[in-house]
Amino acid sequence: MSKVMQPLGRRGMYYLAAAVSDFFVPNQRTPQHKIQSGKGSLVIEMDQVPKVLKPMVQQWAPEGFVVSFKLETDMDLLLPKASAALRRYGHQIVIANDLNTRKEKVCFVTNGGVSQAADGTAGGGEGDGIEGKWLELDRKRDGPDAEIEEKIVDELAVLHERWIEQGASGKR
Repeated sequence: MSKVMQPLGRRGMYYLAAAVSDFFVPNQRTPQHKIQSGKGSLVIEMDQVPKVLKPMVQQWAPEGFVVSFKLETDMDLLLPKASAALRRYGHQIVIANDLNTRKEKVCFVTNGGVSQAADGTAGGGEGDGIEGKWLELDRKRDGPDAEIEEKIVDELAVLHERWIEQGASGKR
């Protein structure tokens, strides 16, 4: 995919799927037959799913506009972990959401270079330049059938355009 997208440079957007799971059972440890229940309790050892975001940002699509996701169940961890992901991987945006409100609101967490929100700003940490802009569905305004993904796509289109313009003006 990166070879196909590479000629697009900054015009290419990579909208990464959220991880279904952070862990998996490797094939070599997958049983060939049904696990018998008569053997008592079951212990499953899982491996961590390999992270591909860093090589993607650094090697495969260094000029691409990369969007990742961070889902948490603890709101106190959400923005700090999204901010940490931006610093660790060096991409443009983390769309952060809480499991309980994921269909109603999300936070666009950026390094401050593409999202300059006048309202809804939430920093990721003291002096780190991380910004957060919350998008939230309003059922009265947006309608009963509206989905948060519509707002996400609209906002990403605006931010991606800014990203392209910043590249044209020599900013990163």
